Amino acid sequence: MTRGFFIDVQGTLIDDINKEPIYGACEFISYLNKNDIPYVVITNNTKETSANFLQSLKEKGFDIKNYIDPFYILRETVKSKKIAAFGTDKFLEVLKELGYELDFETFETLIV
Repeated sequence: MTRGFFIDVQGTLIDDINKEPIYGACEFISYLNKNDIPYVVITNNTKETSANFLQSLKEKGFDIKNYIDPFYILRETVKSKKIAAFGTDKFLEVLKELGYELDFETFETLIV
């Protein structure tokens, strides 16, 4: 039976205060890659696009091969760009940046 890891970002790979890698975290990801151990890095980040957040992690030294976040899931599951969405201002800004149209009258998908 092949086993793998679901690895959270905040508090597991990067510290909560400085947003810098926790001691040994970059090396752990490299070890998984080198030994072909399955993993996926997961986060509930909704303040940056998937590409931008993943790039920021790579710039911190993480060689992440498998990554998923809410915007990635959104892109895969919500095909309509006409949405009614509720969340922080930054979340709504990122949705617009990703090409979603906020429409609270004639929306096709509701996102909370």
